[in-house]
Amino acid sequence: MLAYFPKLYEDELLYSWFARYHVHSANISPKQTMKDLFGTVTVTAIPDLPTHLNSVYERIKHFDIPSLDELIEEHTLFRYYTAFQPKHIMESILEAMKNGNHSSRIYLMAGIASSSVKEWDYFRFCPSCMEEDTKYKGEPYWHLSHQIPGVHLCLKHGDYLCNSTVKFRNGKKHEFFAASLENCLLPSEIYHYAEKERNFLKMIVEQSVLLILNDFSSGFKNIQKTYSQLLLNEGLANANVQLTNIN
Repeated sequence: MLAYFPKLYEDELLYSWFARYHVHSANISPKQTMKDLFGTVTVTAIPDLPTHLNSVYERIKHFDIPSLDELIEEHTLFRYYTAFQPKHIMESILEAMKNGNHSSRIYLMAGIASSSVKEWDYFRFCPSCMEEDTKYKGEPYWHLSHQIPGVHLCLKHGDYLCNSTVKFRNGKKHEFFAASLENCLLPSEIYHYAEKERNFLKMIVEQSVLLILNDFSSGFKNIQKTYSQLLLNEGLANANVQLTNIN
């Protein structure tokens, strides 16, 4: 049981929360932070689908924080990667995040390894969020919505997201790295998209954030029915869902 833990912020990545604890605790050694959080120094600091979360929760639940399920659903990329997955896959991934220790198995179950949508190489940040968080909260933090694969804009401000200097998969796998003004520097040039491109990117971030905020669990049959109806609406299938000639 820990004597102190920082407040969890809106849209904060769970990894970021743990990283801020490391800073606030003034632990010199990353291993001490790992021991504080997990009771062991061998756990890997995973940014998107962390494991051993039940161990952490048991140490901090007395701080009147959300339930473990809420923490996973609203502060990790669990919902993003399991949206539309069969229920048994979702449940297996959830259980692995709570009590498992094989992150590679989680990525295989979620289909991340074979996905054409790749994660970012570095943690991302919005310049306006950095300024606001520092001014009103006293510190910046890693926003969950900024780390979603394929997202280029901040939903709140419309700013183009920038790369920090902190790698998403850091070589120091047993250490958490908090967002800071030192590792979130503005680039010398920011690419400007045409209005059509910008609107498309805005649509992507809006739909991606919806995956995080809502439970879209659905079996294969339900997905099949949805696509069948869409094909029917476009005149590409008949009532028996047989594809018509689209040439």
